[in-house]
Amino acid sequence: MLEGRLDTVRRVAAQIAEIALEIGGPGSGLAGIAAAHALGLTTQMPSTTWVAVPGPVPTAVPGLRFTERPIRRLIRSMTPWEFAVLEVLRAGPAAMAHGWDELASRTAELARANRVRVSELSAAVAKEPHRLARLHWDHVTAAGRELAELP
Repeated sequence: MLEGRLDTVRRVAAQIAEIALEIGGPGSGLAGIAAAHALGLTTQMPSTTWVAVPGPVPTAVPGLRFTERPIRRLIRSMTPWEFAVLEVLRAGPAAMAHGWDELASRTAELARANRVRVSELSAAVAKEPHRLARLHWDHVTAAGRELAELP
């Protein structure tokens, strides 16, 4: 009974994320706990779904919060998965149930599935104004040496 309810909650959360990305438009992606959850780095379900958007934020929607990010994310044509990795780097360890090894492993998995371009992530992180995100990427790349070999 409980497992059935959890499945329903997961499906609803996925639908909310899809709607949020539609509202956010091209170049938008999940942020904070929502990004970590989408990447499978935490079992926490966000009570409010945060969405990072390149440029001005859309009008508020109940249950969704939008935050502005650099327009270059749109220009770089970042995928929602790349966006999620970058947002987890910004959020830091507090957003994850596991450490940098798990983020490195998940990023490599997504790269092998052609959902994340490691070279694009590296370029985006290099221009990221959030200093700790750059430092966190160093931790991830050190933990996941295989990332250097992926496109």
